[in-house]
Amino acid sequence: MSEYVYSNGVILPLTEACISPYDRGFLLGDGIFETIMACNGSLLFLNAHLSRLKKGLQDLDFRTASLQEFFEDINGDLISRLIKKNKLQETSARVRITISRGTFAGGLAPPADSKPTVIICAAPIDTKFIAEKNKKGISAITIGGIRPALPGVKSLNFMANIMGANMANKAGAGEGFFIAEDKKTVLEGTSSNIFILRAGVLQSTPAAAEPGGPGALAGVVRDIVLQMAAEAGLAAEEKWFTINDLLKAEEVFITNSISGIVPVIEVDSKPIADRKKGSITEKLQKNYEKKTSYFLLEKRK
Repeated sequence: MSEYVYSNGVILPLTEACISPYDRGFLLGDGIFETIMACNGSLLFLNAHLSRLKKGLQDLDFRTASLQEFFEDINGDLISRLIKKNKLQETSARVRITISRGTFAGGLAPPADSKPTVIICAAPIDTKFIAEKNKKGISAITIGGIRPALPGVKSLNFMANIMGANMANKAGAGEGFFIAEDKKTVLEGTSSNIFILRAGVLQSTPAAAEPGGPGALAGVVRDIVLQMAAEAGLAAEEKWFTINDLLKAEEVFITNSISGIVPVIEVDSKPIADRKKGSITEKLQKNYEKKTSYFLLEKRK
């Protein structure tokens, strides 16, 4: 847990940070967030995360003009100062940016003069646990009947994701896969994007083109994997697939910004291939490691 946090323009001790009891993020889930991986003080793919954050704010009709100074600070050394304050500059950390629409004025429609609340936290990551997952793989379950409140937007309304993660945890699985209302189409994980390999072709659920539209969240690592596949000459496409496709896949893996690329070796207690990490997954993991290492090297120049 962070010892220091950024709160509305100031870095201060966690014990001194607070939000209004009337904050719309707290009361209504009216807000958005980003989670970014930091390695030895450098943020992985910051620009991609900030682009998605800004798009989400626009999609939710936030008053982005009032956040201009914040984004200028973000592009400066704000997060680096926060990381150093928490003594995380020589390790791996999870940095979370949370923006709510500000205080509640009664009713659901936001007031025209609302001033966003901005909080940033930085906390250490259990890299050994992540390395173990990436090496051995995880199991997953499928989840029907619920799905993210606003597909395509990383909103604070995360109840479906929480319920799904809890269901997966109770089942002894590492992730839960949301299934569409047709009870067969695979959407996304509770905190990840899903890839399958079938007939040598890599497939990922299409990203939602608009808030609430059909599709998955456009994950930062998901987009990087699609790019790496193209660079490696591996056929890849954004295409809908079913539970049956998933279970018959040659390989399955998930992606997110903290864990990177994680093999899935079992779904609903049924094996994926031979319950071992596939060669394409391993190749992409190695390429991703190279890409992140190069990215961090360039950041230090």
